[in-house]
Amino acid sequence: MLKRLLLKKSIFSLTYLIAALAVEAVFFLCVGLGVGPSYFGINLLFALGFALLLYALPSFTGEAVCSLLLLLVQIGVSCINEALLRMSGMVFSLNMLNLAKEVGGVFTSNFINWGLFYGFLLFWGGLAFFYGYLLRRVPAEKGARKTQWALFLAFVLFAQNTFALSVFGTNTFLKASFSHKNEDYTLWTTQYNTKKTYKKFGFFGFYYRNFGLFFDSILEGKPSEPEIEENISALDYYFAAGKMSRDGYDPAYTGALKGKNIVLVVMESGEWYGINEEYTPTLYAMASQGLSMTQFYARDKTNHSEALSILGSYPVTRSIAPSIGDAEGLLENTFSFTLPNVLNESGYSTHYFHANEGDFYSRRDAFTPLYGFEKSYFLEDMPSLKGSAGKDSFYDFDKDSELIKYYAEEYTEVSEGDNSFFTMQMSLISHGNYEDLVRLGDYKYLSDEEKREFSEKCTVKGLEEYYLLIDGYPQTFVENTPSLRADNENLSRLTETEYAETYLRYKRYQAGLTDLDVGINALVNKLQRENKLKDTAFIFYADHSSYYNNLNYLLKDVSFAEGYDTTLYNIPFFIWSGDSMSLQTGDLPVEGYESVSFAGKTSRFGLKGGQIDKFCNTFDVLPTLLQLQGYSYNKNLYHGESVFSRESSVFVSRESGILWDNVYYDGITFYVKDKESGQVVPYDYEAYLLSEEKVDAVELFIPRVSAYYERQSYLEMMYESDYFATRDFIKGFPMPNGNVIRYLERI
Repeated sequence: MLKRLLLKKSIFSLTYLIAALAVEAVFFLCVGLGVGPSYFGINLLFALGFALLLYALPSFTGEAVCSLLLLLVQIGVSCINEALLRMSGMVFSLNMLNLAKEVGGVFTSNFINWGLFYGFLLFWGGLAFFYGYLLRRVPAEKGARKTQWALFLAFVLFAQNTFALSVFGTNTFLKASFSHKNEDYTLWTTQYNTKKTYKKFGFFGFYYRNFGLFFDSILEGKPSEPEIEENISALDYYFAAGKMSRDGYDPAYTGALKGKNIVLVVMESGEWYGINEEYTPTLYAMASQGLSMTQFYARDKTNHSEALSILGSYPVTRSIAPSIGDAEGLLENTFSFTLPNVLNESGYSTHYFHANEGDFYSRRDAFTPLYGFEKSYFLEDMPSLKGSAGKDSFYDFDKDSELIKYYAEEYTEVSEGDNSFFTMQMSLISHGNYEDLVRLGDYKYLSDEEKREFSEKCTVKGLEEYYLLIDGYPQTFVENTPSLRADNENLSRLTETEYAETYLRYKRYQAGLTDLDVGINALVNKLQRENKLKDTAFIFYADHSSYYNNLNYLLKDVSFAEGYDTTLYNIPFFIWSGDSMSLQTGDLPVEGYESVSFAGKTSRFGLKGGQIDKFCNTFDVLPTLLQLQGYSYNKNLYHGESVFSRESSVFVSRESGILWDNVYYDGITFYVKDKESGQVVPYDYEAYLLSEEKVDAVELFIPRVSAYYERQSYLEMMYESDYFATRDFIKGFPMPNGNVIRYLERI
């Protein structure tokens, strides 16, 4: 009896193990990670652990049900990971639970690979049928229940005695396994690159370690006072060794915007092809007649992208706001190094605007008290916006143009005692998804009755006048930027239905940028009427590309398999200044829209229109603004470089991937793009290190990445220790040897 009992339990557990490994193999092949993890043995070890747990259950039915539930969880996570890898190059980790509202509000069924999901579901259904067959055809013998319980109790006693030893020995065992690859051990212990960790250790290995890291972060307390003092002392020497940025400046730009009003707009999902003369004439004129950074790249979540222009870096090991893994967060810290705090000291009134709720990404908690904005305005603070009374869903966006028009006075307010305003706006309405026209039809060609129905049922209200205006892809783009080419092979390969849907999604996206353009046009004309345009500069940069429904792949003509093509992440960054630039714009047949004719100063001083083709990224926005304000900063404090300096910085995404000057590294492979032909050559990281053949671009890339991580380790210490609570950011800090640490200086 015992033999048959053990055989039956073995069949159940072994079936689960084979099925779990099969699901993992299909996933790996589907996302292009190979057939299985590099450390297959380690992954198998943890998979066997689950199989043994199932084996120990004192019920055949329980064993079958638990097996199916575990596989269902694995299938669900695998489908989510496939979508995340396709969109952002990352996989799900437990710290994402801190953003449950944000991710849950944005993630829709459009992201899911339904073919993969249904295939997995069919496989799962077949397995359920097989388990049912086993339960019916191979019944338990009389007395087997007692034997099963005896096995279960024996397993519990065994586990109780060995659990502490196994936990203690796991890292020692793994460290020994990685003795020849220290980097892999670091990857295992930190999971600093989720895609690479997943490829190395597989589903079971990755999530075993991820659970450990997550709960360690919850259980860890604050560092002790001696530890904080030790960290601060180390940071003193680190900042004392930092060079000041003025040595690399082009003096023609230094202080060019000192004392000028500044409008900083982060364009949600901004793309160069969305800035065109046909549908966004004011933005197009500012980009083409202003100063455009045509080689600007970014790949990050919105909250990180906007924060980088405020902080110059971002903590990885700590949360800004309190979270599941970090109960205190950093809200009580002193962030005197932020852009708003610097400008507050310079006589600026600082404002932040965003037409979403203040608790989304905890913006209300962070932007005013911590980041230093004197006033912040969110959806609930702006009763003139329809959504302030409540939104139907996350995608029920308010119009950016209405925010700017209705709150123009607050937008340009200069408080008593100040000389200028600095206003930052995170735009919203160009955010995906872009399904209204796909679901309800192209508004421009609907009957009157259908138009009324459209206006009632569409998710995003008030864009109808733009839908009437947009009647095709634009033809006029900012020179030397990714545009919509007539020979786009991606579009030519689509079926008629797919082509129509892609165009309708583009049209909804373009309508969002047109709405932002309408708001900026109204603001420009207001400032011109008040004779303030000559004293105001506009700075625009995009947070990330337009990735919903792979719109960026389709319209930039990049294969879906080529997420390493840096063209995907080449997005807008441009500056226009009324102090030294003219502005001649076209018109739009939109109510209240006015063309602009503004003649700026003609002088050899100040910013000049043109293009900068140096590689730059989101880290560089803050250093650029500091130079334009006439500041020199300690280069150990921020990751970026001013676009007007001789240096360039590497971009390390919080999602996945590292970019620098036509090199993309996903943690596994270097992809080097030839500037002339556009061809991309891959180099496996580990093979490259062992090879005698070297590539100049990669050789320049690697030390920049190493320098980034070294700096980030000190900046993590700065955030953790609340360094500037005891150090004067403006005046500096005197060292025992008589030298003064300088963090910021006026030039």
